[in-house]
Amino acid sequence: GEGEEEGEEEEEFKLLSAAWELLGSEEKRRQYDSLDYFNDALPTAFRPRADDPGRFFRVFGPVFARQAKFSVARPVPSVGDDETPLEEVQRFYAFWTRFRSWRDFSLLAEYDTAEAEDREERRWMQRQNKNEVERLKRSEMRRLMSAVELAQENDPRLHRAKEERAAERELQRRRKEEALAAEKRAKAEAAEQARAAEAAAAAAAAGRAAFEASPLSELVCEALEEGEVPVSTRGVVLTAPRTVEAKNVSLPPTLGEGEVLVRLEVASLSTRDRDLFNGEQAAAQVLGQTAVGTVVALAPDVGGLRLGDAVVVSQGEDAFGSRGSGAQAGLVVRDAASEVFEVPAESLGPLDYDDVLIAADYLAPGMALARMAANGVDAPVGQGEKKRGSRCFAVFGCTPLGLMAVGALRLLAGDAAVILAVDRSATRRELALRYEATQALAPDRAAEALRRLDSGRGFDGVVEASGTAEGLAASFALLAAGGTLASLSAHPTELVPLPMRACCEKSARLSFGTRRAAARRLFPTALKLLRAKRFPVREVVTHRYSIDEAQEAYEAAADEAGDASAVFLYPSGQAREGAARALYSSLD
Repeated sequence: GEGEEEGEEEEEFKLLSAAWELLGSEEKRRQYDSLDYFNDALPTAFRPRADDPGRFFRVFGPVFARQAKFSVARPVPSVGDDETPLEEVQRFYAFWTRFRSWRDFSLLAEYDTAEAEDREERRWMQRQNKNEVERLKRSEMRRLMSAVELAQENDPRLHRAKEERAAERELQRRRKEEALAAEKRAKAEAAEQARAAEAAAAAAAAGRAAFEASPLSELVCEALEEGEVPVSTRGVVLTAPRTVEAKNVSLPPTLGEGEVLVRLEVASLSTRDRDLFNGEQAAAQVLGQTAVGTVVALAPDVGGLRLGDAVVVSQGEDAFGSRGSGAQAGLVVRDAASEVFEVPAESLGPLDYDDVLIAADYLAPGMALARMAANGVDAPVGQGEKKRGSRCFAVFGCTPLGLMAVGALRLLAGDAAVILAVDRSATRRELALRYEATQALAPDRAAEALRRLDSGRGFDGVVEASGTAEGLAASFALLAAGGTLASLSAHPTELVPLPMRACCEKSARLSFGTRRAAARRLFPTALKLLRAKRFPVREVVTHRYSIDEAQEAYEAAADEAGDASAVFLYPSGQAREGAARALYSSLD
């Protein structure tokens, strides 16, 4: 009826009045919005997936977008994406860790103050409601901060930044360590250089004392004061066939371009010396080819050498008789760049001048011969076997050069290789076995050994070290098809005594060279091998003579029936025993 309609209208009016009152008050409107239907779910756990890097943004992006409506501060930053700069990411988390929310939980209060019976009860209800609202607010903020921390812990952009910072710190640490290590090395090198300079100064002082006591010192000191070289020096001169004499040898009055004056300490008598001694040569021929000594004067344009340097003088055969040679006390070397090379300072001390000469004149060329005969093999060929068995080599002539080739072949070819040494001297054959030759035979038994070796196939490489035409022909006869014949000897004949047809049928390789080039190239390596003391290298020197005993020295070297190996001559006096003689670095 009419009364019911009036009741409904009155109820609608009350609802409209309540809605108007709610919308008209900002405080009440926020209270309503705080509890209006709203998805306030926050993640409490998150497991990143390497195959889905975008999952983080799909999970946390909507969460922070929903919570942004309650922010007091504006504007509210968003999560962003994987490409968002690190600065914006850091600002995002700085904002949310200090987040201020206007969300109000007053409508969830337990007590309705309108129902209070008196003022005291209303005040009590208000206190209870306030405590409950604050508790709900704190609980909600803790929940939100937990979500912020969970996002920070799993944000891939922060992980990358952390890894980059760690990598940068590690790089800085390594750089610091390297700088400290470099500084330490530099200090150690400086200390070593200071010690070396101190030792050089001491050696210079001792060297000067030794030099001033020598026959050449007075002349050299006068020459340095006047800008000239001594007018003469003592040298070994071929005065007639098989006759030599220690005489004064003229020297140029001044040093020309590229020239150095060397005080020679020890010289070796070469195959060429022997041939000149035995042959029909003109009188006044000055002998000697390879020697070791000390620089006592040098032209201004000579680089790389200093006064007092220990050097090897290795002259070509064209130097004989033209401008002085190795068997004289003082020698002006006209082409220092090609005929003189320095002995490393660190090699002196454990080694003496004899050792240096052995390394330069025998060991370095012997190593070159071994490489040539092994056809350039740098690793032990004996470690792996060919179809027919181990590699086989022969060395014809157990001269000092040949003995060094035997030892170098053993190092190069390995323990499995067969190395035959051939020489007429039983003494030298015995020494070859100590150089680790597999077998050492006389020349007349070499053919027999060849027949026993793989049905006479021959040797893969043959070294000719006798320095004779007969030795060259015999070496070729031992060679296998496709093998290499190597020689550095100075043969007395202009023509190579080898059958051309046999060379072609064997497909033989002929590998020849000069001892001087081999000595310069392999000299540092030879010094290292000599210091290793694997082979009895000093025993190749069987005779030592002073310059006054030159006739005896050359007769020993030319005695083909004897057992002499290396014959050393001391142009500046007798040989001295023990360690290296002291060197000097200045004459003032």
